[in-house]
Amino acid sequence: LAMDRKRDRRSEKADNEATEPAGNRKLSDSDRNDIAQMTSELREEGQSWEKIARQIAAQGYPTISGKGTWRGVMVKNLFEKMEAEQFNR
Repeated sequence: LAMDRKRDRRSEKADNEATEPAGNRKLSDSDRNDIAQMTSELREEGQSWEKIARQIAAQGYPTISGKGTWRGVMVKNLFEKMEAEQFNR
């Protein structure tokens, strides 16, 4: 039983590390464009902001600051900001 718990903790740690941004690099303009495209497509499919955030993290994109993990509200705010910028061009 103790071995199972230890294995579960290792598996959970590996899962968490897989969603952490690599090297604390910040989000580039290219990353922003990729995320905007992906977000648009996934929202059209009816995906929640939180589910989109998990997909972004799973693909290894860093957060805006290069710290922490993606959250639904972060994706929503970034997407809405990028839409507004595009509309104002």
